[in-house]
Amino acid sequence: MATFRTLAFARPATLREVRRDLLSKLLTPHAAFLKARKIELSSLGDANNHAALVSLSDALMQPGADTPPALVDALFCISEIASEETFELLVETCDRLSLVIGTEPTPMDLAVALWTHAPDEARKIHSELLPQRIRSYEYFSAADEGPKRPFMGAPESALRIIEKDLDSWFMHRKMGCGCRVHCYQRGAETWFLIRHGDSYRREATVADNGASEAVCFRPERYDIVVYDQAADELRINARSMTVRDRYRSTFGLYLFGHEGHFPCTGKYSLEPLRRFGREALTSTDVPGLVGVRLVELIYEMDGPPHEKLVRKATDVFAVLEYNKTPIPPQARLLRAHFRVRFRDNPKERAIAIKPNNVTQYQRDGDSELIEEWLMRRGFVENRRMLGNAQRECILEVS
Repeated sequence: MATFRTLAFARPATLREVRRDLLSKLLTPHAAFLKARKIELSSLGDANNHAALVSLSDALMQPGADTPPALVDALFCISEIASEETFELLVETCDRLSLVIGTEPTPMDLAVALWTHAPDEARKIHSELLPQRIRSYEYFSAADEGPKRPFMGAPESALRIIEKDLDSWFMHRKMGCGCRVHCYQRGAETWFLIRHGDSYRREATVADNGASEAVCFRPERYDIVVYDQAADELRINARSMTVRDRYRSTFGLYLFGHEGHFPCTGKYSLEPLRRFGREALTSTDVPGLVGVRLVELIYEMDGPPHEKLVRKATDVFAVLEYNKTPIPPQARLLRAHFRVRFRDNPKERAIAIKPNNVTQYQRDGDSELIEEWLMRRGFVENRRMLGNAQRECILEVS
């Protein structure tokens, strides 16, 4: 069941984007719930009855113990997949299923029609879109030594074994059962989408009669594990270190035959900022990038009392140069924030690097260019590449 929260779908303005006949069909299985909230389905069929939409919005925005979990799941999925970016995908899917929507459907029309006709197809689109929204990863390179087994892909049998292993582990950690692992191939990368339960929640609610009640549920979570065959490394998006470590050992064991295939070794270093100064921001040799600025640098001074300093400016190097204060040689560099201009957009976007393994991106799709820039400037340690790509990587700025 999706987490109880305010859904974009429940806003009156959004409800108006859905054709009334499609909205009525979506809500018909939940007529009893709506009737208890004094909402008649027949009133929703009148396109001019805006008051009915306001009443429906109030009911959906204030879920209670009587709210059907199936309705919450439906609204959550629909609100996630209905957008201008997914419009063509929704059209193609509806055409493939021979769904007749009309000549001028909105994204909401398509998402609602798809859910009512083929909810599994809507869930599939949601699961495929989710990895594209993840922007923070922790990286783990394969070990240089120890037992090796070539990557032979992720057959269905291996996925089911991984799924069973993780399901048992999540149950033991009181996160419920029902773990599912889906696999997608994207070039040299194999993406694993992992759905599992979270810790049980009990939230206080106020009933229609003013009484205090409670809603009990287990939220649904999605994690991402990506294996990059060209770099022979794993990158993981998960909430806690414990879960990330479990993914490292589980995927190492069942895909490569060894739990320690991806040790917890560092990938990123901020040392080029200290070594090369402003030249470490050079991006002219990376097609697609126009310029990079360092806007924040956090470092800790060695020795007691371990003072942590934050340098923050529109151009940190300009401040350091003006004050004639270089980055202290004894400082431990903890985190750096950059503003990057891409050739496809004049507006700068943010990235952050946190040694030893973490990167954060502002927009989906930035990772490939940013990784190339980081690699060329020496921010990436122990990077593996196939063919002659390694020879083309400039680790020092001339």
